[in-house]
Amino acid sequence: MKPNIKKILGEDYINLEKAKEPKVTLAQLEAIKANNQVLIYIPAISAKEVYEKTGNKLLDGKLLYDIDWYKDEVFFSEKAKAGWYIVGKELIPETRNKTYAEQDEILTRLGSGRLSVAEICYFVWAYSSTEKRVLSDWEYHWSSSRSSGGNLVSFGRADAEGAYLAGWEPDDASVNLGVVLSRSLDNLNLEIGTFENELTDELTKVGTVYKSPQGHLIIKLEI
Repeated sequence: MKPNIKKILGEDYINLEKAKEPKVTLAQLEAIKANNQVLIYIPAISAKEVYEKTGNKLLDGKLLYDIDWYKDEVFFSEKAKAGWYIVGKELIPETRNKTYAEQDEILTRLGSGRLSVAEICYFVWAYSSTEKRVLSDWEYHWSSSRSSGGNLVSFGRADAEGAYLAGWEPDDASVNLGVVLSRSLDNLNLEIGTFENELTDELTKVGTVYKSPQGHLIIKLEI
């Protein structure tokens, strides 16, 4: 039976674009709920377009603080990769006070990617549909986007004054600088599908729990 996503996740299921409902298992939904994450559809939209679409408004304040330094930057106009994402509401604790490369090692182990400026900007705005804010305290998500000067761009402190964007050197580190967990549901399902194909001889064991070769997924197979 197909799980009722909205019933299980409630406000943590965000589909403002009314995209086709994702293919997701009950086990995946339970994991999202247990880990304080959000299942969200992110369209092919840029941070600039989110800024213009919203009139730079977010709840009782602004979406972005002062865009002067990056309004003409390429990353501000780059579009998000459209699709369904599993996104954490908080920084991964282990990624704080780490260099970019050190964070990448942790993300690889956790099976997480990095949201771009466009993706994190849309997420912060879309999540406000729940009347709540994310990354509102002195927390910054270190994105996959680069400025024209080569710095890696962070997005955070999204309080009523608006979120700040800042450039960092790869070897920088700060206790307030980390990464929000993010997984593309399309990629996750592809990995699960590939793994299931490798276990053809075992598929008769309904309900068996396996660990993927990548070491970060526990998959319950059902037929």
